[in-house]
This record gives sequence, structure tokens and C-alpha cells, in this order.
Amino acid sequence: MEAGLRQGDLAKRLKQSQSFVSKFECGERRLDLLEIQQICEAVGLSLGEFIRRFEGSMNEARQEVPTTAKALLGKRPKH
Repeated sequence: MEAGLRQGDLAKRLKQSQSFVSKFECGERRLDLLEIQQICEAVGLSLGEFIRRFEGSMNEARQEVPTTAKALLGKRPKH
């Protein structure tokens, strides 16, 4: 989305089908490192920048988990 591409546009750049792009976007298919690098090149992003962004999102997710877990645990019925 940030690159302003639709699935079909990215698929053309990757010389793949639109369903290939759809499957990894929805999590139905995992990507190997070479595929990730090709996608980064296709959208104008360095692999290093992709990794920095990925690590940042993982750190944010880790910070949210304890809050969510506490909220869920606080609502458990007492036995």
C-alpha cells in the first residue's frame, strides 16, 4: 500500500500471478528470504529497512501482549 501498488501491479513486477501476492498478503503462504528481497526491490525498499520495520512491529506487538494478557486474566471467573 505504501508503494502505491495493487496486488496485480506487484505481481507484474515480480513476474508472478496475482494469487501469489494475495496468498502471502493474507498469510496463506510464507515467503523465503530471497522472495522477501525480491518484493523489497519491487516496492523500492531495502532489505535492511524492511528488517528494521519488521523488528519495530515485533517489539510493539511484544509490548501489547502483557497488557492484553493482564486484561484477560483479570476477567477470569474465580473458582
